[in-house]
Amino acid sequence: MRVGSFGLLLAVCLVPSSLALAKEAWKFDIGAYYSTGNYGVDDALFADGEADDTRITIVPVNLRYKRGAWQFKVSSGWVQVEGRGNLSSDEPVVDSSQSLEALAAEERVFSRKESGVADTVLSVKRVIPEFNLAPVYVDVTAKLKLPTADEDKRLTTGEVDGELLIGAFWWRKEAISPYFKIGHKWRGQPDHTDKDLNDSWRFNIGAHKAMSQEWDLMLQLDGREAALSSSSDILELSVFSRWKLSQQQSITVYCVKGIADGSPDWAAGFQHSTRF
Repeated sequence: MRVGSFGLLLAVCLVPSSLALAKEAWKFDIGAYYSTGNYGVDDALFADGEADDTRITIVPVNLRYKRGAWQFKVSSGWVQVEGRGNLSSDEPVVDSSQSLEALAAEERVFSRKESGVADTVLSVKRVIPEFNLAPVYVDVTAKLKLPTADEDKRLTTGEVDGELLIGAFWWRKEAISPYFKIGHKWRGQPDHTDKDLNDSWRFNIGAHKAMSQEWDLMLQLDGREAALSSSSDILELSVFSRWKLSQQQSITVYCVKGIADGSPDWAAGFQHSTRF
């Protein structure tokens, strides 16, 4: 989970848990994520005429239940935004203590720091046996975002969003396994701005390699259309490394490099997973 492009951990969920259809299990994830960037905003918009990166810290929490071909997940956590930006458009926007209307009127913006509970995302995923011709597997995921974060602090749009994703994974035990995911997000329209939020397409493409029985590596490219017409699209390259600590526990670390202005300059994080 993450702010701006929350799909960073899609690769961790996609590979290779979709393969075992008969098992029933619960999984709890907790981690930390940090990103920084100015998101391509002109320095002239800032109150002091100097760029200041927006820094985002998240402590994501996920609870997953898997039974057969189905997986159900609830995600939330804690989020902090420090700098010139906020999350009032579902991705980092540099309008800080000012409204989007004030930014459009070219009023300058000031740095600030806000934190609180993040939005909650409910999701259900199903591996589709009818389309699974081993070693190729296909799954469909539906997501519903509930605005549990503080709208007054501009940590959320304050609206319900929906998303539908379709993914395919080519499982190759001893070699590099490629995967692909494409999705579309429908956004609710917030009351605090007269700027419409755009529905958007997104994709993930990557590769997974099992280096040993305990160690996996993943490389992933994420892309997403911007929520605002005045913002840049998101494009990021991510590297994951996952270690299996035991039959029940694993830890994943990752780093991200932003390629487009709509992405952070860089980000990093980790996730600890416990199966029970």
